Amino acid sequence: IIFSNFCNSLREIGRIEEKIVAGSKTLGIHSDYAEAHNNLGNALKALSRHDEAIACYRNALQIEADDTQTYNNLGIALNQLGKFDEAIACYTKALTIDPEYAEAFNNLGNSLGTVR
Repeated sequence: IIFSNFCNSLREIGRIEEKIVAGSKTLGIHSDYAEAHNNLGNALKALSRHDEAIACYRNALQIEADDTQTYNNLGIALNQLGKFDEAIACYTKALTIDPEYAEAFNNLGNSLGTVR
């Protein structure tokens, strides 16, 4: 957890490339750490490396299948690639798990608005 927090701190101060290296090292030690996969996905997404981010989010969901934040993040990355139907499915899944997840509602609305 401490290492994951360190990675988040690197992102917050704009050191995203370092976060990717640190996140990769974390996963080399703890490949079953869903939050590290999610955090690495966020760093990759911030650098517009969407395909890699999507792979990280999918890995996180294989470990922790009910993580609403990861479904939301996956939806954002898919949306940025124009994969609106897949993004909508991710937001919908997040809302199935947590019907009050406001950010997923917002993102779902934005994706639905884009599709129409």
